[in-house]
Amino acid sequence: MFVTTAALVGGGCRPFQGSTDGELLQRFHEHRSELEQLIRMFQADKGLGRVGKNFTRPDDPSRVGVSFERISEYRRLCEVVGAAACIEGYDASFYRLGAAGPPPGVTEAKEPIWIIVSTSGLSFSGSTKGYLYSAAPTFEVVPDLDHHPSTVRSKTWIRHVEGPWYLFFDVRN
Repeated sequence: MFVTTAALVGGGCRPFQGSTDGELLQRFHEHRSELEQLIRMFQADKGLGRVGKNFTRPDDPSRVGVSFERISEYRRLCEVVGAAACIEGYDASFYRLGAAGPPPGVTEAKEPIWIIVSTSGLSFSGSTKGYLYSAAPTFEVVPDLDHHPSTVRSKTWIRHVEGPWYLFFDVRN
C-alpha cells in the first residue's frame, strides 16, 4: 500500500493548503535551537503526551510533575517556531496514567515526537504537517510533501531533513 514517488509529484495530486516544504525547511534552519530545546524538554517530561494551544495530555500536567510555567514555556517555544498546534509524543509513563497501561512495545522513550505546524479538518478526517523527530521512523520517505495523491485514504509521509529530523505530512480521510 505504499505510494510511489511519481504519484506524489504527478497527476492525481492535490496541493496541501498549509505550510510548504520550503517554508518549513527555512523555519527549521532559522529556529533549530528552539526546536532542539522543545525536544529536550519533551523527552525529559515523562508522562506528558501533548501540549496544545489550550490543552494538555494529561489534562492536569502536574499529575506528571510538569508545572504551569513549564507548559507556558512549551507554548512560547512553539509560537517561536510557528507550531500553532505545538508538540505530541507518548511514552509508557503517559499510558500508565490510564487503567489499561502502555501498549506492547511502548517504552519510556517518546518515539516519534511530532511538532505540529499546520492542521486542516478534524483529527479523524483532515491533514497535518510539521516536524517529526525520530531515530527510526516507520513512514514512507518521499522527496516532496507539498502534493499528495487525492485517492489515498489515510497515510503519513516524511521528508528527511538531517539526522533524526524530518518533515511530515499526515492525511486522514
